[in-house]
Amino acid sequence: MKEPIKLQLGPVLVEIWHTTRHVRSTFPDGQMLGASPEDTDEYRYKAKELGYSDTWEMRMHHELLHHLYMQELGFEYSKSLYAASKDMELHLDHYNEEAEVLMVQKWLKTGDESVLRYPCKLEYPLEFRAKVMRVFEQVQMTPEKEFNSYEF
Repeated sequence: MKEPIKLQLGPVLVEIWHTTRHVRSTFPDGQMLGASPEDTDEYRYKAKELGYSDTWEMRMHHELLHHLYMQELGFEYSKSLYAASKDMELHLDHYNEEAEVLMVQKWLKTGDESVLRYPCKLEYPLEFRAKVMRVFEQVQMTPEKEFNSYEF
């Protein structure tokens, strides 16, 4: 297996394996959470609804956005992904984070600003969008990038 693309997003290491379509977040305490796209009609529908034609790209962007969004709001990392990594009971804050990440993801992919009417907590959405798009560019699969590491 090829080495993953490694992104240091604050204190969280995110590793992306394009060949196996897998993303792994490693938290500061060593706790890990892996994610891969699901092969279901519901998952494909969700991808299409968010503006994606590829479930792998949707999943990869989604995991990255959890961390980037929560860091933009002043947290070290995604609280909901951390809770999932520890099999903790999810609370309202975790579900709110998921809804907000999906909203921002749809906005980023489709440009549909109407989804930002949901209580969007981004103080500077256009600056955030530019930052996220730079991250997304870095993780696109190309042979010369498969072995690189990036820090944001």
